[in-house]
Amino acid sequence: MTSVGVLLTGGLVLALAAALVPSLSRVWNVRPPERLLLIGDRIGAWITSSFLFASGLVLAMFGVLTLGGELVDSAARTSGWVTIGAFLVGTTLWLIHLGYRMTVMVSVSREMADGAEMPDWFLPTWNLGNYLLASYVTLASVGLIALGAGILETGLFPAWSAWTIVALALIFIVTMAVFRNTLPVFPHLATGLLGILALVNSTAVG
Repeated sequence: MTSVGVLLTGGLVLALAAALVPSLSRVWNVRPPERLLLIGDRIGAWITSSFLFASGLVLAMFGVLTLGGELVDSAARTSGWVTIGAFLVGTTLWLIHLGYRMTVMVSVSREMADGAEMPDWFLPTWNLGNYLLASYVTLASVGLIALGAGILETGLFPAWSAWTIVALALIFIVTMAVFRNTLPVFPHLATGLLGILALVNSTAVG
């Protein structure tokens, strides 16, 4: 389980680093066109943050897929397949949006920094990107619930950790429904918990 621990914990660390880039603190709280103007002054930080998000996402995905595979090979086959499917689709959608952030948003931000107006087509594409992010958090939450159920069936981790990630997943869904906004770091909080547990267990066994 050491490799799973490294993948999931690494994913959490990278996601937190991406979300906490100091120069982007104002960017997260505004909408276009102001967001684009702020990005135009922070292109390097924006690209770095997006790359960190993508890297953490890929690490976490491989960690979760490994756990899902463990469930498929055990008595929790259904939970395992739901976990794998939800995270694969959700991760793909979020990676597409991150690609948009590092290309389209950067290009438009540079044009606006040179005095251009925000294109009419930008806001609809930005809204679509937000739907992709919301879909990722929703699917990841579904995957976490399935993963928690599988853990309860197999004893792969302590029962309290399963109930914790299920509770977190429900909180993520409710928060998004109430506030109509979400943070991509949310799912990493749950997977990172399992990563830390995997590392602790590996160290104890070693």
